[in-house]
Amino acid sequence: MGDAVTLVVAVIAALVAGCDTTSSFWQKEVVNVYTPGIKKAQDKKQLVETLNYWLGKSKTERIRVVGPPFQCTPQRPSEVCEWNAAAVASQRVSMTYDADGIARAWAYQGPYGQFTSADPNGTR
Repeated sequence: MGDAVTLVVAVIAALVAGCDTTSSFWQKEVVNVYTPGIKKAQDKKQLVETLNYWLGKSKTERIRVVGPPFQCTPQRPSEVCEWNAAAVASQRVSMTYDADGIARAWAYQGPYGQFTSADPNGTR
């Protein structure tokens, strides 16, 4: 029992001290294993934040950072461009650009579901 108490105290002390290794261990070995839905929700939230970042940015800027789109389809007066994620073949992001080439909306389809900038929770 003394070893277990020592271990718990050491883990708590490391967490309080801000030890990245312990925090990473906790996330990987405890949170991800026993509450897998939390990790997916956190990842989806981060994805939505990343996609929202591109709203108001130019198509040229996104291409410079992310690379060229898989395809673009004119929809006068706007244009919709699609990117497929290299790491996840089933993941697609579509950005809608206005006549000036500025991102006004996005849509996502992939492992986290199907949702848009107008409905990031995918409730509609």
